[in-house]
Amino acid sequence: LVGTIIKNLFRVANLVLVAQLGETVAYELRKAYFAQVLRLDLAEFSDRGRGDLMTRCTSDLGHVGQGVQVLFGQAVREPLKAIACFAMAAWFSWRLLALTVFVLPIAVLGIRWLAKSLKRANRRAMEELSGVFESLTETLGGIRVILSLVLGAATMFGVKISDTALTHGQMTAFFAMLAGMGDPARRLSGVFGAIQRASVSAERVYAVLDRRPAIADPPSPTPLPTEWKALRFEGISFQYTPDRLTLEDVSLEVKSGETIALVGPNGCGKSTLLSLPPRLYDPSEGVVSIDGIDLRDVSLDDLRGRIGVVSQQAQLMNLSVADNIAFGRPGATHDEIVRAAQQAHAHRFITERLAAGYDTLVGPGGGRLSGGQRQRLALARAILRDPELLILDEATSQIDVESEQLIHKTLTAFMRVRTTLLITHRPSTLTLADRVVVMDAGRVIDVGTPDELADRCDLFRRLCCQPLRESA
Repeated sequence: LVGTIIKNLFRVANLVLVAQLGETVAYELRKAYFAQVLRLDLAEFSDRGRGDLMTRCTSDLGHVGQGVQVLFGQAVREPLKAIACFAMAAWFSWRLLALTVFVLPIAVLGIRWLAKSLKRANRRAMEELSGVFESLTETLGGIRVILSLVLGAATMFGVKISDTALTHGQMTAFFAMLAGMGDPARRLSGVFGAIQRASVSAERVYAVLDRRPAIADPPSPTPLPTEWKALRFEGISFQYTPDRLTLEDVSLEVKSGETIALVGPNGCGKSTLLSLPPRLYDPSEGVVSIDGIDLRDVSLDDLRGRIGVVSQQAQLMNLSVADNIAFGRPGATHDEIVRAAQQAHAHRFITERLAAGYDTLVGPGGGRLSGGQRQRLALARAILRDPELLILDEATSQIDVESEQLIHKTLTAFMRVRTTLLITHRPSTLTLADRVVVMDAGRVIDVGTPDELADRCDLFRRLCCQPLRESA
């Protein structure tokens, strides 16, 4: 009784400590994996890539944690149990143990021969069950045959198995030790399988952890000037796949404080072009520079810290409204968050329509809010960030007309002291731009004011002039 209690106490302690170790390893790996994923190139996050990355983070890391538990649990415990049983059997009768070890291979071969014979005889009648009966025969009958063979050898050939006669109790204990060695061996087969799964999963996880993103900080970053004069796209070409150019020989200069609008049919490369200044991608050919400094020579923190992006699909986290706005500038005070929301015309719906106001959880992906509400929060986040370069990618596409007019007033004042690149399909938004860039099939086909383009550019007239005159 005392021995059983002590064994169980150690067993529980082992299970708790090993489980804690396995979960800690999985937790630390998940943190490292998540941090690495955030550093990967944007090209890694294709539809196929996202599923693969999620599988490695969930299933594979789960297998790694389980493998650690098995490695420091059963893989240690079961061999120790087998060694202890082996030592006890040798203490009772080392000669009988040696004879058992000698006879064991012969018995195993005999059992396998018998099992194959039975399988051939019953294949037609019991094809599916033969394997089950074979396993049961080997498992349940095997140990009886091996003990029988040992006793027969000792009896028939007069092999001396002990200096003194073994009592029935000692013989029973000896055979119990043999059975005790068999049980850990059986369990170790599952241990090897779990460790193999963990090993394969670990290789898949570390394949991601060991990746070196192409978009990374240069060895010796060049600082950007505090006040810069121009952002230049020089001979830019870009391709997502080797067989098709998304951008082809694009050249454009944007002066500091200027607002540039990009228009063109879907798929012409507008969003791709605007993903180059924050280095979400690097061009395949050409250079994006600020005052002659190649952006690939600038640290990502320095570069992205000066850029604010508001996209058509506003990305929100399942946190409070205030927390989502504060992503624009971590550490901002509540008053600063409220002022940014007021400028984005989000304060009213936050305080009047949301039960907990700024403390309201927005749901996964902002699912508890409408598309227009999400865009206003994203705009408030950009306003709070106070960037030098503002990128608006269809940022007002889901906002109602009344809110859009109010936001245009805010943007007019907000963009006056900063450089802005915007994509829009709304003619009313073009009034915010100093110049309009017309793109088609990955190329810039014309640049000018809306009035100039209305006179000379057929594509611009088809896309914008009719709605523009109606809105006027």
